[in-house]
Amino acid sequence: MLPRITSGQVLSSIVGGAHAYLPLNEEPQTESEAALVGSFLQGIRDWGDIWDDIGAEAQVRAQYSLAQELRSLEEAGFGVYAARQKRRMKIGGGDATDWSIAAVAVLRGLDRKPLLQGDSLFVEGGMLRHLGRRHLTTACTRRPPALTPSGRG
Repeated sequence: MLPRITSGQVLSSIVGGAHAYLPLNEEPQTESEAALVGSFLQGIRDWGDIWDDIGAEAQVRAQYSLAQELRSLEEAGFGVYAARQKRRMKIGGGDATDWSIAAVAVLRGLDRKPLLQGDSLFVEGGMLRHLGRRHLTTACTRRPPALTPSGRG
C-alpha cells in the first residue's frame, strides 16, 4: 500500500536520487488539472534527477517547494501517495542489479488506499480498480550504483 505523503521532506527522501520513476495519476478532467498534476510529476522527477548534485541548502529549498506543491494539490482535491522500492533489474546481458524505484501516485481524494503491484496501481473502493500501467524503462534516468563509472551510488 502506498502511504499518503504530506511532507516535502518525506517526498524528497522518496524521489531524491532514485534510479527510475513510476508516476501514476488518474486521468485529468480539466486543462488546469492536467497542468497541475503534470507539472508536479515532472518537478519531482527533475528534483530526483539532480538531488545528489545539489548542496544541502538547495535540498532544503526543494523540500519547501515540494511541501508547497503538495498543499496546492490538496487544495485542488488531490492526494499524493508514494513509496520507494528496491527492485532487481537486469539490463541487457549484464548481471541483475538493485534499482531504487520512486512510485508516486496523484489521486483524487485524501483518503484513498492505493495498492501498487508490479507496475500497476489499484485503488480500493468497493472493488479494486486498475488505473493504468507505465513501463519503468521509459522513466529510467539514473544508472544504479553497479553501473555508475565511479562505483558510487
